[in-house]
Amino acid sequence: MKAKAPFVWLIIAIAAPLAAIFVSRTLCCSDCNPPAQSKAAGLTPVQTELKAVMDRMRAKLEPVDEATEALLKDEIAALDAIVAKHKAGQPDDAAEVLVSKARVYQSYLDNPDAAIAIFRQIKTDFPTTIHAAKADEYIARAEARKVRMAARDSLIPGVTFPAFSAQDIDGNPLSLEQYRGKIVLVDFWATWCPPCREEMPHVIAAYQKYQDKGFEVIGISLDKSLPPLRDYIRKNAMVWRQVCDEKSWDGALVAKYGVLSIPTTFLLDAEGRIVAKNLRGDELDKQIEKLLRK
Repeated sequence: MKAKAPFVWLIIAIAAPLAAIFVSRTLCCSDCNPPAQSKAAGLTPVQTELKAVMDRMRAKLEPVDEATEALLKDEIAALDAIVAKHKAGQPDDAAEVLVSKARVYQSYLDNPDAAIAIFRQIKTDFPTTIHAAKADEYIARAEARKVRMAARDSLIPGVTFPAFSAQDIDGNPLSLEQYRGKIVLVDFWATWCPPCREEMPHVIAAYQKYQDKGFEVIGISLDKSLPPLRDYIRKNAMVWRQVCDEKSWDGALVAKYGVLSIPTTFLLDAEGRIVAKNLRGDELDKQIEKLLRK
């Protein structure tokens, strides 16, 4: 499954002063950084050209549900044209454009193999640049993403959700086995993620409505620090248990379940089988009610 595209909050990092402009209404992703600075903050002419292409790409992606290479072919060609134009005179900036192109393939077209090929191209065509020096690091990240994608894509409705054991934020042991016989929502989220915060009222409402009928939530937070997490939980009366190893995208459970964006949720039946993934708003309520009627 390709990454969902209406992009109104996500930013793909491109490892230099400029960030490729992709923002998402619905997700926060593992390759996201804060928004790019304006030209006044010091963009080079090549970076300004890159930003213009990315702005056009963003405009194309905002109204659609899925990013495809066919949809972005003109913008991808424009990136190649920028590289060709500045290859000789501004090799560092040209390599940066290729990094941006690779991130598009990796994070939004779900094609890390294409990204790896671009990173290798940087090593060959721009060997003296900072991005060539980092190319092996970029490749390793893309290879790791492939592993996570495989884990993500294996977790489909009907499959038993792989068990885990962890400690909750109060230091108590927590495992799926403790929830056997319950309808369970496993919710990967973070307090710093705007779409997670937007969705949380629906999760809270569902918990309050169905908890005494056999519904539970397990929160797996990607926060890097417990105090803001505890504060958010307290302010929003989120009384279900939370796991947080304070490692964000490098957390063990994030890797185990192939989480590449948040919120990511799995609704499990009483036997621990996946019923649905990434339900939003009223759809979560409807699915819980349907399961509890069985």
